[in-house]
This record gives sequence, structure tokens and C-alpha cells, in this order.
Amino acid sequence: MPAWKCFIRGTGFPVGPMGNPGPYGFYTTRWVQALNRRKAETKALALLRKDPSFDKPKRRFSWSRRPDLSAARVHFERIDRIAFLPRRRGGGATWFPEDAVSNYAGPAARVRERLADRGAGR
Repeated sequence: MPAWKCFIRGTGFPVGPMGNPGPYGFYTTRWVQALNRRKAETKALALLRKDPSFDKPKRRFSWSRRPDLSAARVHFERIDRIAFLPRRRGGGATWFPEDAVSNYAGPAARVRERLADRGAGR
């Protein structure tokens, strides 16, 4: 049966991994065996749902009701067929506050600004 490597991004989660209010996003990778790409996506999603690192944090929350998950989304950025499954597949995810990412002007943005400044000076 073919093996697949699924690169997954989550967005719009109202609570981070330590119980901090969001919005938070995450990146993770899951390796699965499946007959095709669509079945690999389904299996990877099932693995995410079973992963204890996505459970509600153990600390007490400051709100009185459950957080609203209606904005939470999971996106499969890539699903690649691979030759074999790795021996150790791990789990968990790398979480990030989404506000910090949207406000980040990385190197590509700085290059665009410099090019725009050069064009305006002509």
C-alpha cells in the first residue's frame, strides 16, 4: 500500500496549546498508508482527532463556556507520496499566534518595499 506525507496547517483556533486565548494556528505533518491521496487526507485527519496534544489544556479557563470552534479550519497544504513510512512518526504540532503572523513583514515584504521605493524615485 502506498505511503503518504501530509503537510497540514490549522487556522482560527480560539485557544492555543497552553490555554491562551487565540486566534492560533499550527503546522504539523502526518505520515499514513492509503490507497490514494483522498484516503490519505481522511486518515491524517483521523490521526489529528486522536492526538492528545489537540485536547483541551488541563489548566482552568477564564471563560465560563466552551470556546467557539466555528472559525477553526484544517488545510492540507501538500500530500506527497513517499517511498516508505519513517520508523518514528511523532505527533503534536507547532503552534503560533495568528495575529503575530499577519503583522509580520518578512524579508520578501522588505524587498518589495525597497523595489517600490526605487521605482518611485525615478
